[in-house]
Amino acid sequence: MRVFFLLLIFLLFFQHAVYSQSPKYWVYFKDKPSTQIYLSARALERRIHQKIPLDIRDYSVSEQYLSTLEDLGLKIEKKSRWLNAVTLYADYASLQKVQVLPFVIKVEPVKKWKLSKPIVTTQSKTSIDYGNSYAQNTMINIQYLHDKGYKGSGKLIGIFDSGFINANQHNVFRHIYDENRLIATYNFVNNTTNVYDLDGHGTNVWSCIGAYLPDTLVGTGFGAQFLLAVTEDVGSETTVEEDNWLAALEWADSIGVDIINTSLGYNIMDDGLHYTYADMDGNTTIISRAADIAASKGIICVISAGNEGNSAWKKITAPCDADSVLCVGSVNNNRLRSSFSSIGPTFDGRIKPDVMAMGGAVSFASTNLGFTLGNGTSFSAPIITGLVACLWQANPTKTNLEIMDAIKRSSDRASNPDTLYGWGIPDAARADSLLKGFTISKQKNNVLKLVKIYPNPAKEKLFFLNIPPQTQLSVYDLCGKLIFHNDLITNELDIINFPKGWLFLRLQFQEECIIQKVWIE
Repeated sequence: MRVFFLLLIFLLFFQHAVYSQSPKYWVYFKDKPSTQIYLSARALERRIHQKIPLDIRDYSVSEQYLSTLEDLGLKIEKKSRWLNAVTLYADYASLQKVQVLPFVIKVEPVKKWKLSKPIVTTQSKTSIDYGNSYAQNTMINIQYLHDKGYKGSGKLIGIFDSGFINANQHNVFRHIYDENRLIATYNFVNNTTNVYDLDGHGTNVWSCIGAYLPDTLVGTGFGAQFLLAVTEDVGSETTVEEDNWLAALEWADSIGVDIINTSLGYNIMDDGLHYTYADMDGNTTIISRAADIAASKGIICVISAGNEGNSAWKKITAPCDADSVLCVGSVNNNRLRSSFSSIGPTFDGRIKPDVMAMGGAVSFASTNLGFTLGNGTSFSAPIITGLVACLWQANPTKTNLEIMDAIKRSSDRASNPDTLYGWGIPDAARADSLLKGFTISKQKNNVLKLVKIYPNPAKEKLFFLNIPPQTQLSVYDLCGKLIFHNDLITNELDIINFPKGWLFLRLQFQEECIIQKVWIE
């Protein structure tokens, strides 16, 4: 009896091993006889508000087709109402049976990628001063919206990442849990609701948006509601599958999500089915097509440009090539492009990235319940995600495309976008003014160009010429730590107690700002 039991266990294990080694495929259906729609009231309201009619992509996949596949002994992995397709594992014999079914029009492999991790610089376990958070936030002038009470409230943000280890234990997120603003979680890798394992990258990313711990770390959209989804498999193969990301996107849409943040970059696939630069045309990869479908449903997808700038690949990766997403690159605290930040254009010649934000020496929450600094477009993208939430709260009647357009036109290189910076670094105040239809005077926006700061190098005092009234001055060290912040009331500043070496002076006047590098002796 014991021998039979052991043999049974072996056979079951062998069967599972053979099954798990079979390739995974997309199976596309020719039509959609189903008329069932599973959308929340919030999801329907988003469509109505933006005058987006329901269409065939909102109908469910045919249960009859699914039953036929299951009768062949196949297990459905993911279902996509948008693509009218499912994914499943199949050996060669089973695949032949699937391909001849009368309702199947196409079968193709599910792609896998090697995961491009962020570039991380670890710090001590002691908390990082609020100044680091201040630098990354004020670069996009988010304080303009925060000061007016716009913190992303009422907007639902979905974060797709590789895991959120200890996010439910970290103090920076306590306000979200206490106020029941975490609406739903799902792990599309393990098919559970537990997102607090596997990896901690999502914890880092989420804190750039949702953290609220005054004097330590504050995210750009800390008042929003959130969905957390694990879509990236960081197991031994460090791969991510297309169907997880698409399934998460349709799940989030059905709940009523407004904004999606994806802060992991994908490059060369580990299963040999490589995409090439020619595929970065916005219409080839499944996730890029899905991102554009999301935009057609009134959702804004904010995507990391990728950290491939120093690699042989160099270019942005999917789904940043989609034409209706905000692709975000990285700059340092001197507003200069980070060398690792992926560049454009798309293969068909469109400008990417779209905008930039601080991705060098960014402050975020760590999984050890402390704080650290890191570099990567993984962090510049969520900073922009919070801006989107606050701006949309401030302008609730605008559509997703109008919000994205205003963010691009508010940026500091909007008059001459290129494939390194895109439209540049957005300005929250300027974007808000554009959405409200205010005329922005060119003369007013050139005032700070007349300012003179001297001497440089400086020893005991700095002097300023042509400073307009109500100009704010912020001073940062090379790590982005805030040294000084106040209104510039006089034309001189005592710097005797400032640290020696390079400092960055940021002058802010209404919607305009300039940054100058000064050496302190």
